[in-house]
Amino acid sequence: MKISKEAKIGIIITITLAILIWGINFLKGKNILVKNNTYYAVFDEISGLKETSPVYIGGYKIGLVESIAFHKTKLGKLVVGFTIENNFTIPLNSKIIIYSSDIMSTKALKFELSDTNVFYKDNDTIPSEVEDGLQTMIEKQIIPIKEKTETLIESMDSVISILDADTRTKIKNTIYHLNNVSNEIDILISTEREKLTIIFSNIESISSNLEKNNAKITAILSNLSSVSDSIAKSNITSVINNANISLLEFNAITHKINSGEGTIGLLLHNDSLYNHINNSANDLDKLLIDLKENPKKYVHFSVFGKKDK
Repeated sequence: MKISKEAKIGIIITITLAILIWGINFLKGKNILVKNNTYYAVFDEISGLKETSPVYIGGYKIGLVESIAFHKTKLGKLVVGFTIENNFTIPLNSKIIIYSSDIMSTKALKFELSDTNVFYKDNDTIPSEVEDGLQTMIEKQIIPIKEKTETLIESMDSVISILDADTRTKIKNTIYHLNNVSNEIDILISTEREKLTIIFSNIESISSNLEKNNAKITAILSNLSSVSDSIAKSNITSVINNANISLLEFNAITHKINSGEGTIGLLLHNDSLYNHINNSANDLDKLLIDLKENPKKYVHFSVFGKKDK
């Protein structure tokens, strides 16, 4: 069967149109060759969400926003229709959320899935919410700071308005002096920087020496510990106790001597013995003198045996 030129042209045009339609949808992120399920969500505001915005589950793209339109019965609300591949099932009580997918606040949809085993069907409406964007979060943190700052400024204004001119002058002078002190400290640090450098260098040198002699220091401490253990193990307590006993006995003897007890005590405290000894010494001295002066009186000696009268 021979195909006419007109038929060939028609077939070529049809194929070209089909490829064109598929290509346009492909460029939009749609694959018309794959069956998709359509779901809907109702929002009070969509925060810049657009058609062809992506739909994600756990950061993985599963579909696209197909349509955005106003609700037919609920004034001011927006209905967002989106499709996802039919191999993904959405559990009941899951949520679809509008959020910022990048730092440029590009809006997209993402699922917050529940853990039920019952699933939404095609064309069902899924609960929705809008996640705070970066700007909204910053505004929420900045607004309280702004309010506190305004309150602080008002308090400072009220305090300053209460102060008289003299007090304000004193405050200014105080701030001026503080500024001068700060400048003097900067100058001092600048002029003494070389000395500070030397001091820090010496400290570093000392630290280095300590590190190098760590083994020696450890040995010294170990020796001190062994000496301490030796002293602790020695019977030094008994030695001290014996010394204390000896001192007590010596004190008792000294007390007896001071009290005139015993021979030594009598010698020290009784002068009669001293007098007797002194008299005896005098008598002995007299005897020696008389013996020297009159030896014949005490010694008799004769060559012929004659006795002197």
